[in-house]
Amino acid sequence: MLSKFLISPYFVFGLFLIIFFGHALGLDLEWYWAVEKLDTLHHFLGGIWISAVFFYFLNQRPNIFDIKKNFLVTLVFALGFSVLASVIWEFFEFALDQIFDGRLSMPPTQPGLEDTIYDLFFGLIGALLFGIVYLVGLKPKLKS
Repeated sequence: MLSKFLISPYFVFGLFLIIFFGHALGLDLEWYWAVEKLDTLHHFLGGIWISAVFFYFLNQRPNIFDIKKNFLVTLVFALGFSVLASVIWEFFEFALDQIFDGRLSMPPTQPGLEDTIYDLFFGLIGALLFGIVYLVGLKPKLKS
């Protein structure tokens, strides 16, 4: 079943590794500055990942919140969790720029407001896409 795979430790950890090593390579090989919007792709994947983590932990504790009861409420909670993680990441990038202020041999991680808005938007879109695919996959198949 697709829904079980999407919150399996294999998927969650595998996607984390893709994001982590992609980010490390992007920084080391300066792909972020050579390939336009590569950062946006990473934020989209990050939105998918954080939403998968949310549903993984929610699935481990079904007594806290029954995700099968209300599709919309569950999706809103998943999006809220993902948006919170995205905002925390943007603060982290901002703090890096403030702390190192040109002392690193790379351009700033926060080139401007447009980049921040793109990052937050695509993180939200990734989380929304994952949440819809996961929750729709949970619905029981209708028998004809």
